[in-house]
Amino acid sequence: MAKGFRVRLDDGSEMDLDSDMVRSWYDQGLIHGNTPMRAPGTKSWRRMDEIVEMRGWQESPGRAGSPGTDGDDEEAAGPAGPQRWRSYVASGLLFVAAGAAGYMAFFPDQWTPALTPVPWREIALGALVLALSLVRGWPIGRMFTRVVMLLAAFALFPLAGLLIAQGVRGLPLLVLLSAWVLASGFFAFLGVAVATASAILFLVTILLGAAGVYYFGYVPPGRAPAAAIVVPAPAPTAPPPTLPAAPASAPPSLGPAASSAPDPGIALAVRAATQEIPLLSPQAAELMMARSAAHVLEPPEVFRRAYGLVGHGLYALSKSESKEMGDLHTALYASLPPAQRERLGDYIDRARNRYATTPEEDHQMSQLMKSAVLSLPADRRARLQGLFEKALTAGLERP
Repeated sequence: MAKGFRVRLDDGSEMDLDSDMVRSWYDQGLIHGNTPMRAPGTKSWRRMDEIVEMRGWQESPGRAGSPGTDGDDEEAAGPAGPQRWRSYVASGLLFVAAGAAGYMAFFPDQWTPALTPVPWREIALGALVLALSLVRGWPIGRMFTRVVMLLAAFALFPLAGLLIAQGVRGLPLLVLLSAWVLASGFFAFLGVAVATASAILFLVTILLGAAGVYYFGYVPPGRAPAAAIVVPAPAPTAPPPTLPAAPASAPPSLGPAASSAPDPGIALAVRAATQEIPLLSPQAAELMMARSAAHVLEPPEVFRRAYGLVGHGLYALSKSESKEMGDLHTALYASLPPAQRERLGDYIDRARNRYATTPEEDHQMSQLMKSAVLSLPADRRARLQGLFEKALTAGLERP
């Protein structure tokens, strides 16, 4: 049988089918013996059973257009027809998405701080509504879900533009790209006319999008700061005293004489840094001063640079040490009020990726972290200093 049969469906739409699709659609109840059909190369419409040899084809019960069929029991005969399996699969995936979003609503600290806050509860409820609208395979539910996915896909473009304007780069944008692939995959998967092979391809697209959102957006405990957090601007305080700078003409010598008689300015800077930044051991603070161009840094600047170096030196920690570092940071965040968490987490994420921060922000965040670190028991604080120093030293050695 040649390809190119054109059929007119009960809803008035027309489709081109090859011989295999004619038999498949007939078996599914999408077309029947009296469906208008046009043979290849002709312009006249005739009944399908006058064009196609249907001897041996079985008339299945409930076939669209057959006598006694209740149109409310099956989807309207059309390109999507009774391919309800697509609605059922999409419903199951959306139930899973609702569960995942609900989990993130309880554990928002396991999401990348660069994309916070996220309305996880609303997302979970929306996915649940869409899943329930598809669970019976109704055409109206499929159409409603497609419209929502189309709007979601378009809404991601201005959101990405806002993030780019704010200087966000890298993984957060890949999260949005993956979400766009996910929404677009759902829109195509629930289309009106979808062949089985295409439906499988669209299903794979959905799964790839979901995998991308998980891979680029999910932050397991211990791999990065536990939460992203917003801190209201504190009351204006007097700026920290400016530390004396080392004379430019006499930089500290790295020889034995320097070690026996350290520069008073550097010693003062190291002492101030360790007092204002309990994360740092004296050795780590001294190493940072020695490697800086000015050899003397004020505490807020030390705090910002320290997290940038640690972000590049985490590779030096073992798996157990990385987990321990994450657990200690989780404890730090747990000591802060919920209203004070988002901005600190966002700041640390930007500092680790060496994005721009302001001096005022450096000062505010260093003070917030200081209060959190001092709330730890002495033994855990000492352990945090040791891990921090190891990652910081590795970050200094890394180009």
